[in-house]
Amino acid sequence: EATPTDTPTDTSTNTTSVVKTPMMDPKEFYKEAEGLLSQCLDEIRIIDTDKLTKMLAETKHAAAQIAGKDVILLLGNTGAGKSTTIHFLGGSKMEKVLAKSGRFHLDVVQTGPQLESFVTSAAGGSETLFINAVDLEIGNKMFTLCDSPGFGDTRG
Repeated sequence: EATPTDTPTDTSTNTTSVVKTPMMDPKEFYKEAEGLLSQCLDEIRIIDTDKLTKMLAETKHAAAQIAGKDVILLLGNTGAGKSTTIHFLGGSKMEKVLAKSGRFHLDVVQTGPQLESFVTSAAGGSETLFINAVDLEIGNKMFTLCDSPGFGDTRG
């Protein structure tokens, strides 16, 4: 015998009970659904495909640049000074400045073209988005230095 979906049968006692659930007003339902959807969108990020494509191209460029070489990879927390260290080792002219944060920072005032892509900031926030490599000669030795995004990157 067929039983309607809203009247489940209890086979242990062969009795039928009716389960009644209150019908939500459609306006309330959509309002609640809209709130949940809004909350979900606040918790996820929309992917910027143009930015992602650029990052992948830059990563491929860096991979090609370091292929077959011994490299020194600088790792550290965001704002630790990885990019600034590369500027210093690469011979950029720098000056000590007092940042708004109250910390001293070595500000790059003049650099060569091979170091222009290494961005520094006194703000202590994330600047480096992807591995960035440069070949440097220090004394009579050649080095390939790689900058990297910091641990705790502030852009997520």
